[in-house]
Amino acid sequence: MSTDVLPTTRPAGASAGKPRTYTLRARRPYGLWIASAWVLLLVGCAVAADVLPLADPAKPVGRARQVPFHSLAPDQILGTDTYGRSVLSRVIFGARTDLLVTLCACAFGAVLGCLLGLLAGFVKGWADRAVSFLIDTLLALPPIILLIAIATILRPSTWTLTFGLTLLTVPAFARLERGAALSWAERPFVLAARSYGASGLRIAFRQILPNSLLTVITFVPTVIAGLIVAEGSLGFLGLGIPPPAASWGTMIADGRASLRIAPHEVLVPAAVVFLTVLALNTLGEKVRDRLEIRSRTG
Repeated sequence: MSTDVLPTTRPAGASAGKPRTYTLRARRPYGLWIASAWVLLLVGCAVAADVLPLADPAKPVGRARQVPFHSLAPDQILGTDTYGRSVLSRVIFGARTDLLVTLCACAFGAVLGCLLGLLAGFVKGWADRAVSFLIDTLLALPPIILLIAIATILRPSTWTLTFGLTLLTVPAFARLERGAALSWAERPFVLAARSYGASGLRIAFRQILPNSLLTVITFVPTVIAGLIVAEGSLGFLGLGIPPPAASWGTMIADGRASLRIAPHEVLVPAAVVFLTVLALNTLGEKVRDRLEIRSRTG
């Protein structure tokens, strides 16, 4: 078999003694930077809401339905709603409410889901069947119907909403942890620990759980994004956090009656929800990509 060598040509104007070199530049993660900046800005404003020069989100600051940038005062720069309340103040305090509820729901769901998934993946047998049945039952219920039922049966409150959102996150974390536990349970170091007589609890919580948590953590931004959408849907239906507390869903619900004459009442909180969900999904995707590259090269 003969091998043909393709001739190379030098671009015109290139010097004969210096070969031309080409470099490939890695694409800079501008999307990741922008998403991170937005999330950090939102979290910072939510944490520092009490010290920022903002009005009480439940009290009027001017005439009703003032358009954005009608005044450059901090309280009125994004306009006012139907009751004359500051839209900017309600967006920031609503961010605090929404982030607090979704983060608590995600944390509770992650702890409960990981424990159930670890039980199913490590013990197997009856435990796996019982946990799988519970997960399938929760997944069979439409999420919005489940949330409406909980909000109707229980008294609407922050903790009721947190409880309902927690139930939505448990199946996702349980399935992730179950798959990771099944994978790590057959690793050589786990088998070695068993051969040395290590207890099941020690193997589960010292060997399997720490190694499988990284896979679970990468899905946290995506889960929080889904919870924000769910909380906004309940608030829009009037089953979210009761007034006078501000939330993005209730802001959209309050502004729909005056959508034609004051669209900013709906568009501003809707835009914040859109940007936040987009940023969180971008963060989750980039983190999973980095983890996948690391697992392939490492």
